[in-house]
Amino acid sequence: MLATNFGLVISEDDGATWEWACEPRVDDNTILYQQAAAPSDRLFAVLINHGLLYSDDGACTWTRAGGTLATVNARDAFADPTNPARIFAVGAEPSASFVPSSVYRSDDAGLTFGAALDTAPVGGDMLGVESSASDPATVYLAMYGTMGTVPGMLEPLLGRSSDGGAHWSSMTLATSLGANAFRIIAVDPTNPLRLFLRVTEAHGEKIAVSSDGGQSFAEPVSVSDQLTAFVRLPSGTLLLGGLDGGNGVAFRSTDAGASFQPLPLPPRLADGSAPAPPHLRALAVRDGKLYGAGDNFKDNFALGVSADEGVTFQPLLTFNQVKRVKPCVQEVCREVCDNLAGLTLWPAEVCGASPPPPAKSGCGCDLAGQPSAPALCLAQLALIGLLVRRRRPLKRRPQLPN
Repeated sequence: MLATNFGLVISEDDGATWEWACEPRVDDNTILYQQAAAPSDRLFAVLINHGLLYSDDGACTWTRAGGTLATVNARDAFADPTNPARIFAVGAEPSASFVPSSVYRSDDAGLTFGAALDTAPVGGDMLGVESSASDPATVYLAMYGTMGTVPGMLEPLLGRSSDGGAHWSSMTLATSLGANAFRIIAVDPTNPLRLFLRVTEAHGEKIAVSSDGGQSFAEPVSVSDQLTAFVRLPSGTLLLGGLDGGNGVAFRSTDAGASFQPLPLPPRLADGSAPAPPHLRALAVRDGKLYGAGDNFKDNFALGVSADEGVTFQPLLTFNQVKRVKPCVQEVCREVCDNLAGLTLWPAEVCGASPPPPAKSGCGCDLAGQPSAPALCLAQLALIGLLVRRRRPLKRRPQLPN
């Protein structure tokens, strides 16, 4: 599965054919997809205005999570990679005024969520939650508070629980990260004290790596635009992708994140020219294969596979190869499909209808805000395999811009 900002592109025959399903609600925006651990494989979707939804039939139908999440608008979710029944969510009750987020836990795969486990400090908020694969009782929260009496000054806070969320402590990261918001990219699957954070600064982003549970951080990589992709390979090698000056960049670490080096450049083409590194939107490993989500138009692939740890990618999917709308959502998704066909994302035949109407106005810029052809504004893509944030794809969400 490939998650996009216009739904899910799905193949059930190892990539031979691809179908599309629009977002769970056509009147709302999905900011994150997740997938529960096997054997459940339940899909979760975080919507801006309609809370946390789940699907057990491959995105055909969606049900809202129950319990406390029945009224809470989720802002983040994390599916425990070791336990298909345990899901964490961060969210707040809808309100005309600002309400700080709280963290919640479900132990029945999202059917019900219990009472809030912890709430952000007054004037602050929660941005994300993630637990450790090697020690599921260890759970981290990305939060912020206000720094002293300085209006608008953020104090980044790292919350931590060692008992699955029953009790929490927090520490300031202001000395390490400055007055910047951050997200949890991943908790190392072999070491619950090793954290990878994505820090958003005034001009650019950086990765911050801790090997002592957040007591101290190294900052081995920074880019002028944004960090977009992260994965841990079976060998232990880490790959990090991003955009720097609008160009795709990628880095590799062989020492658990203590240092990163730029990936070797791809081999020169037959004409002697050097190919540009792809604009990686997400990275994932499945059955020993490395998959990457690229820029469909700039890289000429939406999904590719690499046999050399990310140096080169062989295209597996471009959006014009999508064959049809998934039959179970044919009617629900028809209008959106027609609009996408009008933007020349794929042929009109995909929608199973007559030629689409002219594309609606309001779109026509690329990620850098420049005119693009075709005129299609695409936000970041994420491999739904990584949806499970076992390597957390750096996916579209309010404070993680694409």
